[in-house]
Amino acid sequence: MNYNQYLEVFKKTWHDRKKRSIMLLSIFTVILTLTIIIRLFSSEPKPPEGTFKVAICQVCEFKECRRIKNIKNPKYKCSKCGGQLAKVWKCMECEYEYPFLQSKISKKGLTKPELFRRLAQLRKCPKCGSVRTRAVSPRKYLDRQKKKTIAE
Repeated sequence: MNYNQYLEVFKKTWHDRKKRSIMLLSIFTVILTLTIIIRLFSSEPKPPEGTFKVAICQVCEFKECRRIKNIKNPKYKCSKCGGQLAKVWKCMECEYEYPFLQSKISKKGLTKPELFRRLAQLRKCPKCGSVRTRAVSPRKYLDRQKKKTIAE
């Protein structure tokens, strides 16, 4: 069969509604099947879960930057002593860095204003009592570590 014969068959098929539907459905099925096969056999690794966070050990106070999905999960342990990790928060007034323990927050039986008061109380710096605190940025922590290494 040459090109003109294929073209004639296509034209005849295209004007018949039932044949056209079958042809379009078969083309869609072939494309879908090829897409699924390519997706199944592609060797693309799954991206790692979680984001980089600065964590501090509650036992030995060792700080490290790690990829963490949920810091409350007990599988995240200190790489030095095996203690439980917490987020590192920093006071903007006295520059003190301390572990922020989210496990102390209980939402059960609290109204929204009570919950916000409780969060504000937990955010206070344990050293000076300031509420000007925030989580330590992984980028700033790593930059600070590089400066320490260069200075040594």
